[in-house]
Amino acid sequence: MPKMSLTQKFKSLFGGRSCDAMSLAELVTLAADKPTPANRDAFYRKLVISKVGTRVPKSDAPIQPGDRVTTKDDKFTIPTTTRPDGIRYLAVYCDIPEMFKAFPQDTFVELETRVVLEMAKSIGGGVIVQNGLDGRQSWAGVPRDHVEDLLSVRDA
Repeated sequence: MPKMSLTQKFKSLFGGRSCDAMSLAELVTLAADKPTPANRDAFYRKLVISKVGTRVPKSDAPIQPGDRVTTKDDKFTIPTTTRPDGIRYLAVYCDIPEMFKAFPQDTFVELETRVVLEMAKSIGGGVIVQNGLDGRQSWAGVPRDHVEDLLSVRDA
């Protein structure tokens, strides 16, 4: 029996299947605590239909508080971390509305996951999704060799 490519595997996982009832934050913690292929796949299923975001550093151009749609003229950075092998990862949070509730004086930007995956692809990197709520400092990652596969699933 021929081995399925990662793209074929993701398409079989995602095709016609609804996401787990767990939130993205819960799945980040689950994937971090119990890093099994099934938990990773559940995390990926929820991630590709979710929004993620980042805290906007005060040094970036000021963004006024409140709900609004960002434009290409808004300038802000997504923090990165570099692994010892030199691969960069964009570091985002999984639940911006809850982060804003926890830190109301800070500015957060929420993005479609697809935008973040495209940014990771453009730098040849991956994505780290952090859960910084409820005293749980956990994270789950999308390695660079899975980024393009997740983008292709979204295109299918």
